[in-house]
Amino acid sequence: MYLYKQWLLLVALVLHIVPRATCFIQRRAPARDFKLYSKALREPRFPKTTKRYMTTRAGKTETILHLGELLRRSKVVLRFTYKRFTPNERLLLNRKLKSFIYTGKDGTPPCGKLQMVKNTLIEKAMIGTPWEVFAPRMHGPSMCFFVFDDGRLPHILGAIERLRATDKKIRRHITLESASYAGKVVEPPDLFRITDYSSREHVLVRLMGSLNGGAQQVASGVKSVMSKLAMALNEVTKKSVVSEVSTTLVEVSTG
Repeated sequence: MYLYKQWLLLVALVLHIVPRATCFIQRRAPARDFKLYSKALREPRFPKTTKRYMTTRAGKTETILHLGELLRRSKVVLRFTYKRFTPNERLLLNRKLKSFIYTGKDGTPPCGKLQMVKNTLIEKAMIGTPWEVFAPRMHGPSMCFFVFDDGRLPHILGAIERLRATDKKIRRHITLESASYAGKVVEPPDLFRITDYSSREHVLVRLMGSLNGGAQQVASGVKSVMSKLAMALNEVTKKSVVSEVSTTLVEVSTG
């Protein structure tokens, strides 16, 4: 009787374990299909409004195209360096500049755009354009102001100076480092000299004068040398004439 019970218990145990063992053995891992690991499917897909999308290849390509479009529309590019200046503060600065610069009440488009840029991306956007001479200046934290209407440049510079005078954070954390106009690099001292000009013609004349300052100095130096040489030749000519007249008078008196 005891052996019979042991045999029934063993049969029940086998019938309880074997189905699970067979099911476990049948659950094999599927064969790898390497087509599922193609580059197209491994490309991260983030919403275009997120920051992570801008770090992907597609996001960087869109940024370069956007910067290239801004450069094509721009007449002057102002580059600012900043420290401890967050994107939210940049939006606040852009909102403050709108009250000074943007003229959208009558339906006209804005005359400028302020944007934080990544130096490597904007350097790629500058390749093959007149702005390429400005690429070596793009180092460190950069924030560019793209000016679409060069006639309003004095108004823009005046607005920036007023903001720097009234806002201590902007004055301490933002500095105008350089600018580019007509394929040339303009330094801030030469740029701020045109704030008193109102018309576009005066602005262009002043900008071209600052760009051609070196050539004008050379020309003025050559002109001064030529004038001094002419004066010296005139003096030599006068002396020769006087000497000839004196010799003639001596000959007449002796004759």
